[in-house]
Amino acid sequence: MADNAWIAAGPSPTPCSPTDAEHRLPRGEDPPVRPDAGAGGVDLYNVMNVDVVTNYNQAFVPGGSWLTPTALQPARYARISMQLDF
Repeated sequence: MADNAWIAAGPSPTPCSPTDAEHRLPRGEDPPVRPDAGAGGVDLYNVMNVDVVTNYNQAFVPGGSWLTPTALQPARYARISMQLDF
């Protein structure tokens, strides 16, 4: 073949080795469930109930309420998460 002719020909198919067939599940079978197949967690926010400012009044008006807090972080909330590996 010429210099780059083998690239133009595309990939050559590779046959499956016997070890590949050993790791395949028969059709219609579910994979076994492992006890370590997942993880979970709970994240707690603002546990101490601190008033964290999340938004300010950005409009400047002389003598107005410039930079006055308009929103605070909600008091004590949680996020539950779960991860499954399969």
